[in-house]
Amino acid sequence: MHLLYLTFGENINNHVEAHFSICTFLTQQDEISTINVVTDKPEFYKSFDNRINIISVDEKILNEWKGEHNFFWRIKIKAIEMLCDLYKNEPVIYLDADTFLYTNIKHLKNMLLQGVACMHENEGILSAIKGKTLKTMWVQVKNKTYGAIKILPQHAMWNAGVVATPNTKNNAECNLALSICDDMCKAKVTPRLIEQFALSVSLFETYGLQPADNIIAHYWSNKIAWDETIKNFFISAHFKSLSAEEIIKEIKNFSFEMLPVKIKIKNTNTRLKKIIDKKFPPVNLFFINNKPDQKK
Repeated sequence: MHLLYLTFGENINNHVEAHFSICTFLTQQDEISTINVVTDKPEFYKSFDNRINIISVDEKILNEWKGEHNFFWRIKIKAIEMLCDLYKNEPVIYLDADTFLYTNIKHLKNMLLQGVACMHENEGILSAIKGKTLKTMWVQVKNKTYGAIKILPQHAMWNAGVVATPNTKNNAECNLALSICDDMCKAKVTPRLIEQFALSVSLFETYGLQPADNIIAHYWSNKIAWDETIKNFFISAHFKSLSAEEIIKEIKNFSFEMLPVKIKIKNTNTRLKKIIDKKFPPVNLFFINNKPDQKK
């Protein structure tokens, strides 16, 4: 079983999240063959030494992966395709950085070895999901064919924080996902969740799908709180001069129940905060390079 992370850019939070996630899986490293990080910041992962494989990518490769329609999140499917090619006929699990393993991974491993694919959770059939974006998407794609697959009411949107494939069909799932993704981009379908729906449909059609949320947490809706907690964990580890092995040991005793992994914030809350921040911005900012007049 081979793990895949895709991290890029200057936002240090993404890389801190990836470090934490990797460490949670290293607590059960006997069940895992390799951990692979595809990144444009390989220097951020040197502390793992030989525990992970770092696969460097540059802007040229990322642009190629975006495809002819310049769709950014197509790179997720291309990274999965690359790893499936690298480890043919062995399970591959893609993970967003904001995930962590919180229970025994054997059940997930066994499902993959039995030929069943997994994504994080079933968010519902596209035809019934509430929300303006997804309603618009359903109107655009219903009963239409993308990648030789007719989109029907039973096709669901699965969360792509975890994408796990048995990888036993010569990359058929990635080829189908890319074809669906490209056809939807060409048809100018609402782009926000195209790669997620393409993976959902392709894995459902190729292997069938089961959820992985009872094994792997995905805290995307509560990132601010988790990011703060994870940073404090690593700062504490640094102050204590903990080795990598000691950090992994600490994570075995980590209290994953301390924070919710899923919350819902009302849109009104977000809108009001934006209005207040705009109406009452910070004032009297003073930087150390300011040189006020020195009056004698």
